[in-house]
Amino acid sequence: MTADWVRLEDVSFVRSRKLILDRIHWRISAGEHWAVLGANGSGKTTLLQLLAGYLWPTQGGVTVLGQKFGQVDRLVPAGANSPVAAAVGFYCERQVCIHRHLRET
Repeated sequence: MTADWVRLEDVSFVRSRKLILDRIHWRISAGEHWAVLGANGSGKTTLLQLLAGYLWPTQGGVTVLGQKFGQVDRLVPAGANSPVAAAVGFYCERQVCIHRHLRET
């Protein structure tokens, strides 16, 4: 069995007292391809923002590349060896997102 690249466990998200996502469970393994489909306002963008670290869930846990959000350093100094930052290519601090190219080209 392949290790999960992305894992959402019982993830819920509330904004302005409105439930946007309700107890989402989702696992993505290496080599899988997914499309997120849904009506306007159904929570697609919110879901992807949680995966990217732009937002934090109201409840539940988000794990990307084996690193559980909230248990890793959010600020990565230039040249640091962080598997999440290197793979994703950015970090987010206080809703101001700064693109970081951590791998030498």
